Formats: sequence, C-alpha cells, structure tokens
Amino acid sequence: MDTFLFYRLIRAVEESIAAAGFGGFRLARAEDAFRWFDAGRLFDFVAGLEHREIPLRWEGLELRTFDTLAVNRRGADAWVHRSEGDGIAVVRGEVCVAVLHLTGQDAYEVTHVIVGERREGALQEFLREYDAHVRCISRDCAFISVIEGDDIPRPRGLDWEDLVAPPLLRAEARLQVEGFFSARAAYGAMGIPYRRGLLLAGPPGNGKTTFLRIVSCLRPEPMILFGTKGQKSRDSLDEAFDRATALAPCILCFEDVDTIFDGDITLSYFLNRLDGLAPMEGVLLMATTNHPEKLDEALVERPSRFDRIFVFDNPGPDERRAYLRRCFGPAFDARLVEATDGLSVAHLKEVWVTACLEAIHGGDDAPRLDGALRAVRRLKGQKDDRVREWKLGGLIGFRSNRAGSESDRNSNRRDNMPPPGPGPTVNQ
Repeated sequence: MDTFLFYRLIRAVEESIAAAGFGGFRLARAEDAFRWFDAGRLFDFVAGLEHREIPLRWEGLELRTFDTLAVNRRGADAWVHRSEGDGIAVVRGEVCVAVLHLTGQDAYEVTHVIVGERREGALQEFLREYDAHVRCISRDCAFISVIEGDDIPRPRGLDWEDLVAPPLLRAEARLQVEGFFSARAAYGAMGIPYRRGLLLAGPPGNGKTTFLRIVSCLRPEPMILFGTKGQKSRDSLDEAFDRATALAPCILCFEDVDTIFDGDITLSYFLNRLDGLAPMEGVLLMATTNHPEKLDEALVERPSRFDRIFVFDNPGPDERRAYLRRCFGPAFDARLVEATDGLSVAHLKEVWVTACLEAIHGGDDAPRLDGALRAVRRLKGQKDDRVREWKLGGLIGFRSNRAGSESDRNSNRRDNMPPPGPGPTVNQ
C-alpha cells in the first residue's frame, strides 16, 4: 500500500468521525487484522452494545451502502466500495474501528482496517471484550472453521460406536479427547502443560476422517480445520495457530499433515509454531496422514508434539462382522466376513452399496450374497491393479510391530472357498 493512499484512508476516517462530534482519536491501520478478529463477528458484537455507526466520507463525498466511489491513487485509479457492515466507522466508548474495501484496476480487492483509541489501553480492553464474546458464541457452533476456505456444517447424529475400530482403540481415542477437556483443573494442579496432540495414521478409508467427524459432532469446543484444498502458506498456518490459541479450549485439525511441508511451510516452521513462544494452552491438536513414513521423526518420535499415535488399519474379522451385520441387517451372511479380508471400511461400505443396487435392478427386496461377493471380487481386482504404498504391520512411531496379516494367513482358505449356490441368502 502506497503511503499517499494510507494517509488518505486515515484522513477519511478522521474527518468522518470528527464531523460527527468524535475527535481526539489516534488512528492507525491494523496489520494482519483478520488474524485477530472477524469483521462479521465484530459488527455482531457491537450490535448488542451502545455504539455509534458513522458513514465514511471520502473527501466530502459520502460512501453509500452498496455503492462504489472512485479515488485517485498514485499511479492508478482505484475504487472504495461499501457493503452492509463495512464502509462505516464504529465508535464504542474510547475506541473506533473502520473496515474499508479497496479495489484496483486489476480487480484485486484489499481490505483495510483502521483502528483508533482516545485513551491508552482502550483498544486492548475492547479486544478482550470481543475475544470473550467470540469464545462464548463459538461454543456449540454449528460450523467448523476452515482456514482459507468456507466454513462447513458440523455433522450431526454420530456417536463413538460409528467408529469401526477395535474396542480398545476406540475407548482409548475417546478417553484422550474427552479426558483432555474434562481435566483442565487437574492439568494445572499437576503442573502439566494443558495441550495434547493426536496423530491418526493408516491406509485410506479406515476411519481417520470419521474420527474427526465424531469429535466435531460430540464436542462443543470451537473446531478449526487446516485442510489441503486451500492456500498453504505461512500466513495461513499462522492464522490457524493464532485462531486456535485465541479460542482455546479449542480443537485444531490438520488433514493429510504430510502434504503441507512444501513451498512456504517448512517442517522447522511448523515445529516452531508447535514449540515456540506462543502458548498452545488449551489446544487439542489432531492430524491425519495416509503416509506416516513420509513424516519426519521430529514429529512422530517425540511426544509433546504428537503425544499419541492411533493407527487405523484395515478392519479385523470382528470389526468386519459388526459393520457388515449393521449394513446388511437380516441379509447378512457370515461368509462375507472372510471374503472381505484385506478390505478397508470404505470398501466394505461399497460392497453393501453395490449389492443393494444390484438387488434394486434385479427386483429383489434385499441384497443377496452372490451380489455382495461379486462386488468384493471387483474391488479386490481394482485394488490389485494399482500400486499401493501402504504396508500393513510396519513400524510407525510408538507402535510395535505385529505378526503377519490375516490376509496372508487366510489366502489359501479364501482361494479354495466354493462359490455360493443360487437361492436365498443364508443368515448366520
């Protein structure tokens, strides 16, 4: 931003509020303002308080709602435009805040925030009030806040039983989440840093995202998601950490954490945010990865960054039986449990969906075993045709190795299993 335009922005706010009888403010442009407040929430906050809204004037011309005003700037023309909630100066006691949008000839829009105070420390007091307001409304918020993306609705109607995983893993993961938020006083009494990090690893389709969905459904704390679709930069990473610490107690999630370390975001920068001077007090950090082997040992081998690592492997026979029985209901057949060895939870769901679709097209009232087994064979064929980078049973972080996979032990029995005969399904 050129200095000439900067002073004109300050002058526009100063003259507008002075004309309304509010002089004596020391004004400045706020740097990286939207790291510490959201414009929409700011105006919602002041709406419930005693305040004045003063329309801004630019060199004697009033900026009306949904209007644009051409302004000269050094080297090129630009336009200031106003929508509902911006293009005004909000005066609350000894504090003034104004939000303006400036659009250049290249159609690139820049938002500027001008803040001011008439008494030293008044702006800081105002921001503390605002922070308390945001923390209050963030509890039980119906949306997950997405960095560099649109907020998404929290899922509803989920429970821990929807996580297809061994009971001990499910119970331990639940304890880590619920225990963290219920034991804040105990952490302080024992002198333990009140922060926790959980890494969810495993091949795709086995419950990592389901885990996050369940947590977002059941927990009232604000949830912030740093996804892989938005712009990955140091600024966006800083915004994620800054917003999480401001809203703590809070949940901060990183999807596919192994993919964020490129370009602007380096591992060392990420570690500095985890371990640096800015406290992570009250933040539950959760991250997912399909490729833990790509993560540096500095992340997976040192507790206090990711304290616990939960591995969601392909489901075992007990988990497959429970899930398939829930999906197929009365049409469940026990032979499906062995036939689906080596498939992920997502594959199991596709087996059920495909069998249901085949039943619909065939005029049947329920899925049949032969249709389900055909779906299994097709899925396993697709699976064998592609190169897989995941190797089950490998060492990951704190996890100990285990014996050969069930798929190896049962391969001969599965290959020799006779095909099902015609007729109704057999329920067991």
